[in-house]
Amino acid sequence: MKPVAIVLLLATVGAAGLSVAQSKIKSADSSKDSTVITIQCEEKSISNRCLKVPAPPAPPAPPAPPPPPPAPELPSLPEIYIPEALHAICADKAAGTRIKAQQSDSTQFSGTCIKRDGKIILDIDHIRQRKQS
Repeated sequence: MKPVAIVLLLATVGAAGLSVAQSKIKSADSSKDSTVITIQCEEKSISNRCLKVPAPPAPPAPPAPPPPPPAPELPSLPEIYIPEALHAICADKAAGTRIKAQQSDSTQFSGTCIKRDGKIILDIDHIRQRKQS
């Protein structure tokens, strides 16, 4: 009976020794009255004494961004009258010719002569109006 008890005792001490050998033990004196012992387990530990700490939960999703501000109101454009005389300027010109025409001291038109519906007309791409003082 004694040999069996000694074998069991040595096996228990040996298993505990293997567990401790696979862990890192740090001891530090924090004061004269107490000693702090820290045990860090490695992945190869065969004992259940060193369990891994579960991963922290995922952080919460960030809040949704606020909606964008509404678009500003666009100013209304003044009504522009384009006289037929401007289109008549292109009557004797070839399609693709650039034209600058001045209707009055305050209004200037520019564009390209194009062929539309069998007629050559002025395709206006720029209108410049100055305020009259």
